[in-house]
Amino acid sequence: MAARFAAAFTTCQIALGVILSPQVLPSRLTQVFSAEKFAKINDERVKVNRFLPPELQYGGIHVDVKPLRNHTTWHSPRTFVFNDYTAHSMFLQSFPELWEEPANDAMHSIRLMIRDGDLDEADARLNDIVKVIADLPVRTQLDIPYLQACVRCLQASSLQSGHPYREDLLNQTVDRLADWFTRGQAEGFRATGRTVYSAVSAMAIDPDLAVVRSERRDKIRATIPDGYWPTPGGGSGCIPVGTLIDTPSGPVPIECLRPGHVLVSLNLEDGYKRVNRKVTLVSSMQSSSCVRLNESWLVTPTQPVRKAADWVEASNLKEGDSVVTGNGSLVSVSALTVINAPFEVLDLTTEGPDHNFIAAGLVCHNKQYKQ
Repeated sequence: MAARFAAAFTTCQIALGVILSPQVLPSRLTQVFSAEKFAKINDERVKVNRFLPPELQYGGIHVDVKPLRNHTTWHSPRTFVFNDYTAHSMFLQSFPELWEEPANDAMHSIRLMIRDGDLDEADARLNDIVKVIADLPVRTQLDIPYLQACVRCLQASSLQSGHPYREDLLNQTVDRLADWFTRGQAEGFRATGRTVYSAVSAMAIDPDLAVVRSERRDKIRATIPDGYWPTPGGGSGCIPVGTLIDTPSGPVPIECLRPGHVLVSLNLEDGYKRVNRKVTLVSSMQSSSCVRLNESWLVTPTQPVRKAADWVEASNLKEGDSVVTGNGSLVSVSALTVINAPFEVLDLTTEGPDHNFIAAGLVCHNKQYKQ
C-alpha cells in the first residue's frame, strides 16, 4: 500500500521568479522547503511502519509534480517516489527545472548587467539572492561571491584613488574572493568541472578584477596561496589557451600544464630528436591579436617559431618560408592571417638546453629568464 499525494507545485515558479525581481526574498526557497517537508513526512512514515504489521505498512510516498507553467520541454506530470532511504536532496536533483534553471537564468541576467555597466542593479540582485544562498545549487553558490567581487571591484575602479569608499570597496572585493575560493575548495570547483589551478588562473586574468589584483594583491594571496597562481610576466611570445602541447603521454591543453610537468622538446643539435623536458614556469597574459599560419597554427605575433636554421617571430614570416614541425620536418607557409581580437595566452619556460615546445605540431621557442 502506498500513500499518494498530488503536489501541483504551482508556487515554485512564483518563488523562483522572485529571484529575478528586486523584491526581498523569503528566508527559504519554496521548493526546497517543500522538499524538506516531504522528506519529514516520509521519515514519519518509516517510523510508523515499525509499529504496523506488514500488510498495513505504507510502502512509500508518491509525489506527482506538475510541469511549470509555459516550460519549453516539461509538458506532463512526473512522479517521484520517497522510499525508506530517500533524502530531500534527491527530490531536488530529480527536478532541476525547479531550482537550477531559474538560478542559472538569474546568474546570466546579472552577468549581462555587469557587462552593460548596470552595477548598482547587479549588486542589488546579488544581495537579494545571497539571502537564500544555502538553498541554491553549488555552482550558483560559487558564482555569487565571485560576481559580488567583480561588481565591487568595478565600482571601486570608477572612483578616484584615495576615495574612502573606494578603499572599502576593494577590501570588500578581497573578502568576496576569499569566500569564493573557500567555497570552491570545499566543493564548488569540482562541481563545476574545474581544478583549483584553472579557476585561479581564470580569476588572475579577469579584467573585471584588474584593479583589486593590482592594489590588493598581497591580501588576495594571503587567502589564495601562490602555488595556485599562474606565473606573471610578459615574454617573447605566447600560445592561446586551448592549444595542445605535446607531452610523453599525449597532447595536453597548454592551460593544464604546471611547473614540474613533462613535455616534449625537439633537440635541434641532434637531428631533431624528440626529448622530454620539464616545465619550470608558466606565464599568463592577454594579447590583442594572434597570427594564424596555414589555417592550422595560432600564435601571438612575437612568438618565435623555428625555421630551418634560426628562430623568427611569427609576424616576420612570409609566404614561402618553411617552419619546423614537431617531427622535425619542414612545412612551407602558404597562408598568413592576423586576427585582431582579445586572446588569453600562455607561455612556458622549459629546462635547457633545447628551450622549445611543440604547440599543435609547430616548434615554438619558450620563454627564457636571464639569471
